[in-house]
Amino acid sequence: MDLQDFINDVARVAREKGWWPNGERNFGEAIALVHSELSEALEEWRRDGQMFYVKDGKPEGILTEFADVFIRLADLIGNLPGSSAAFFEEALKEKMAFNLTRPQRHGGKKA
Repeated sequence: MDLQDFINDVARVAREKGWWPNGERNFGEAIALVHSELSEALEEWRRDGQMFYVKDGKPEGILTEFADVFIRLADLIGNLPGSSAAFFEEALKEKMAFNLTRPQRHGGKKA
């Protein structure tokens, strides 16, 4: 799966499903929705730690919540004004390259 195509597809579907009325959405709300998916992953882990299962036809589990994190981020990235999947891919590559230069545990951080 190509990252740019994924972001563009997710962003398009979100617009088609009405999540970006008038091409706009509250940025803080969009960030909170990403956070909520991480919280749901934590709750899955706390409940029984299942990675993936289907309940009543709906995918569930930790990996499903992680997938929702990616989907929410792709939606936000693909719909930001002046943003594009290409810019995100470049930022991702640059950040990974920078992280390779950092010291062990970023100089001794505990977490």
